[in-house]
Amino acid sequence: FSRIRKGKGGDDERNDLVLSYLEFVREFMPRYAVFENVPGILRYDYARKFYEKLKDGLQKLGYTINTFEENAADY
Repeated sequence: FSRIRKGKGGDDERNDLVLSYLEFVREFMPRYAVFENVPGILRYDYARKFYEKLKDGLQKLGYTINTFEENAADY
């Protein structure tokens, strides 16, 4: 979902890693699950569908979702 990978968009096979992450969380049910990604997951229509699947899946497992954007330059 990075701007650096222009042109691939929704066809980038790595987008499915979001769903693999959800499977991992479902299997191990950790106390906390943290997902970090580039801001593009919330900015691009094709990426938002993956975010929504992840968010819905985590909520169904009983997790509370907090979404925010950090700027690494602030640290």
